[in-house]
Amino acid sequence: MGAAKGIGCLFARKSRLQIPDASYAVFEVLIDEAMSYIIVQRTRRYDMKIGNRIGEFLQLRKAYRDLSRLDDAALKDIGVARGDIRRLVYGR
Repeated sequence: MGAAKGIGCLFARKSRLQIPDASYAVFEVLIDEAMSYIIVQRTRRYDMKIGNRIGEFLQLRKAYRDLSRLDDAALKDIGVARGDIRRLVYGR
């Protein structure tokens, strides 16, 4: 029974790692910086996707406008009917 009591005393005495408050402050700053970096990177990727989509839209709109400005004879030469321009450019 005495040995069991001695073992219990070892587990009852928990050693706590003493970390100064300054270390916690440094750790919090590092976490904040890391989170800010992640948010910036995600925002940049999202902005690039939006920029790519806008650029693609502008190219399609220019193609539609250019084909619409052609006369019927020129459209017939390239094998496109005027009513098919929207479907050919936008895929709808």
